[in-house]
Amino acid sequence: MRIAAIVCARNEEVHLARCLDDLIGNGIEVVLIDHSSEDRTVEIARTYIDRGLLAIEKLPWLGYFSLRQQLLMKKAIIDRLGYDWVLHVDADEWLCAPEHGLTLSEAIKQVDQQGFTCINFEEMVFVPWPDDNFVGSEYTRQMTTYYFFEPSHLRLMRAWRQDIGADNVFSGGHKLVSDGLKVYPRNFINRHYIILSQEHGSRKYLNRRFDEVEFAMGWHLNRANFQDGDFVLKPSPYLQRLERWDSAHFDRSAPAATHFWEWGNRHSSTAVVSAVG
Repeated sequence: MRIAAIVCARNEEVHLARCLDDLIGNGIEVVLIDHSSEDRTVEIARTYIDRGLLAIEKLPWLGYFSLRQQLLMKKAIIDRLGYDWVLHVDADEWLCAPEHGLTLSEAIKQVDQQGFTCINFEEMVFVPWPDDNFVGSEYTRQMTTYYFFEPSHLRLMRAWRQDIGADNVFSGGHKLVSDGLKVYPRNFINRHYIILSQEHGSRKYLNRRFDEVEFAMGWHLNRANFQDGDFVLKPSPYLQRLERWDSAHFDRSAPAATHFWEWGNRHSSTAVVSAVG
């Protein structure tokens, strides 16, 4: 059974090697969409050609972040790949089987053998404390503070059988629509390394422009109008800590409906939870 992940990246040199190593090391082949990166993203990616990376596709930059543009290109690639299963992955994510002892591809094969066509992932967001800087480090081994982000149920359908013709563009890459959708009853894990330091968060988001049409659709609202200081992590009952970096035992007792920069600051007066966050 052949499984491919489609990864779209723009200026993700801090994440890309780790992302590709994790996917390829777990038996997943990869197609990378380079969204006109200006850093070492493509240089790093080229070293993986013929080592699990199938191709580097180019996507032009429109001057602003357009998730629909990315998702439409991902869908076009998926439609022509002809693989058994496909995954929608971001470079700052690490998709994992729900327990130790199985690679991601082995776990997906078990799901397939049981007749299911889709896998939902629970999002565990790893975050740095104010004095932490994990850029350039083995951050998946060193970052242990996280929160369980679940603004809605079954919100990250990130792996599915290609032949069910599923579409995730309408939901900003979160949920799927398909007549053949049969969701596996056990969630897999998405470890999301959203920022690696306060400075990294500022570089990533402070000057980012978004597609105005997507704003009108309710997307990206929790990433709009960032200010200096928004990435300072503060103590919160949502925050948990893993005993071991590679543990699969996550605390789900206090799910957060908003991201950490919305906790108790200027965003708290806004009741809207973005459809894409």
